[in-house]
Amino acid sequence: MSSDSSLGVALVTGASTEIGRAIALQLAAKNFDVVINDLPEALKPLEALKAQIENQGRKSTIIAGNPVVKSNWERIERSIGKNWTLSKAVSNYIHNTEPLRHYMNSVQMI
Repeated sequence: MSSDSSLGVALVTGASTEIGRAIALQLAAKNFDVVINDLPEALKPLEALKAQIENQGRKSTIIAGNPVVKSNWERIERSIGKNWTLSKAVSNYIHNTEPLRHYMNSVQMI
C-alpha cells in the first residue's frame, strides 16, 4: 500500500471517533499512508475519513471490525500482512488491547 513518498503505513484503530480521526489525519499530513479501523457500524464516518486522507495525497483503506475480538483481529492481521508492511500503530480503544499488543511486537505503537 505504501506510496513512493510515504514514510510508511500506519494503522489507527477507533478511527471514526474524534481522537482517532484527528490522529489519522495528522499521520496522513506527516506523509503516512493510513489503514483506518473501527466497528462496522462506523463505516460511514470511516468512508468520509478515507476520502479526507486521500485528498491529502495519501493512500488509505478501511478494515472494519472490533480488534479486541480475537477473530476480528486475526482477520485484520491477515489483511494487513497480506497487503502492507505496517510501520506504526495507534490503538484508540480504552478496552483490552492485548490482541493488538501481541501483534504489534515489531511495530512502533504510538
